[in-house]
Amino acid sequence: MYALTRALVPLSTTTRTDQRLFLGLAVIATVVANMLRPIMAVWVIAVALMAAFVYSRSNWQRLQPQYRQLLLYSGVVLALFVTATNLDNWLYGIRIAPSRVETLYSLATGTDPNTHGTYSAHLQASVDHELRVAPTLNQAYPQITRHLETTLQTNLTHIKPQLGNFANQKMQNFAREDYGYDWSLYNLSHHGGALNHNWFHWAPIIVSLAVIYWQGMLVLALLSIMMGLWLQWRHHYLNTYLMMAALLFDGFTLTVLPLEVQGRYHVILYLPIIMLLICGVAGVKLWWRQRQHNLTIINASNSVSKA
Repeated sequence: MYALTRALVPLSTTTRTDQRLFLGLAVIATVVANMLRPIMAVWVIAVALMAAFVYSRSNWQRLQPQYRQLLLYSGVVLALFVTATNLDNWLYGIRIAPSRVETLYSLATGTDPNTHGTYSAHLQASVDHELRVAPTLNQAYPQITRHLETTLQTNLTHIKPQLGNFANQKMQNFAREDYGYDWSLYNLSHHGGALNHNWFHWAPIIVSLAVIYWQGMLVLALLSIMMGLWLQWRHHYLNTYLMMAALLFDGFTLTVLPLEVQGRYHVILYLPIIMLLICGVAGVKLWWRQRQHNLTIINASNSVSKA
């Protein structure tokens, strides 16, 4: 994000070579993020929508170089996303399942009514079985695809009557703060001693603090969004940043819900939340300065009137 910002909105001391370097770093960082979590594709969509928004309110001739770089960035990243499977095979040095299989697996897991969209041991076991019994991977993948398609349709049929409750449970699983701690306890379960004992008994306190911290950030982010809605009626430079952060927050949340969710996945939401908090702090500081300025003018006017 920083590299892309420096490429599209360069500083006065930034050279053309620096811009190209930042643009290249932005492409590499986006591809790496996509390898870690494909939800980062939302970033590209958000950038495209943001560009359309800025274009509608700006002079095209003045921003033409930035738009060329933005189109170049979007085109390169899109091409890399299309070839992601082959690229990952080369980078990881192993045979990775086709993107269709990965997507179907994530959707089938994310719509499982028994686990409320979290990890499904039963589905994982069935996929592992198909991989073991098939002579080759080329024969296994079509069979797995058909199995996942059937599972997905069955899951959708089951959750359709209770879609609201299912989405609510899934959102709670997505926002859970205890997943990482539970995973740590699982890793420590094979080791005895005071460390495991203390780690287990401190769990309620540490998890509670994590929940308070997470909920506090959400409340502050909501206040920033409300301030952004108020600023929409004015021409303010924070409008662009607030819209970008809110767009990313909504995009990350809505995009992850159809797929498999785990508590650790909501770490991606910290990016837009921190952006919203920064905008909120900037807005409060500007409001305070304006208030102090108005008070100074009022006091000066009163002094002149009394004189």
